[in-house]
Amino acid sequence: MVNPLDVVMKWCFDNIFILVLVGIVGYFAWSYLRFKRSSITKPINRSEIERMKFIERMKHNPSHSFKWLLNGNKRIGKITHYRTFQTNPSHVLVAEIVVKPCMMWKIINPFAKSQAFMINMNEDSVILDNDKIVVHKYNYFDYYFGVYYDLTIPTEHMKIIKNDNVIRTDLNELASVYYCKSQEQSTFDPIRAHQLALEEKKLEIELAKARGKAETV
Repeated sequence: MVNPLDVVMKWCFDNIFILVLVGIVGYFAWSYLRFKRSSITKPINRSEIERMKFIERMKHNPSHSFKWLLNGNKRIGKITHYRTFQTNPSHVLVAEIVVKPCMMWKIINPFAKSQAFMINMNEDSVILDNDKIVVHKYNYFDYYFGVYYDLTIPTEHMKIIKNDNVIRTDLNELASVYYCKSQEQSTFDPIRAHQLALEEKKLEIELAKARGKAETV
């Protein structure tokens, strides 16, 4: 009498290369699907994007006058980039600062990310002490779209961050999208381009209808 287990084992040994190949393909397919699923569901950290955009905009503004940012006696970090401007219409002098955090005393933390700061430079808010900008110890900080700002003029700071940082990012991204679409459409013949425009118009109408239905629910 033939043992079924022996038959299965013999078939496995005879087809070992096929089984290994199927296993490798299955593993890569599973890894791809898992990565794709995680990349789709992962939320976008807008604060991190704005922090990096802030640092990118400041890269041509190295700090020559100031080296350290303090809050009272607490040393926040080393100032790497610095610039000032006046707000409208209140004409408050505001500083945008990129800071590399300290681990202790003047020792820079090599693992910490650079931080973005926006500070009211009025003499009632800060003390300029040689190469140090000292924010008064009774002034506190808050965090908005990747930027730390002091609470002496919170409305002004938030308005600047939103208008000068967030909206600028959105406009740049939107301009890039429109540019790509125009480049894509320029590769088609006029008839195809017209068909695409009609299809986009239909899609916009359907989206508007869907929005209207959602608002009436």
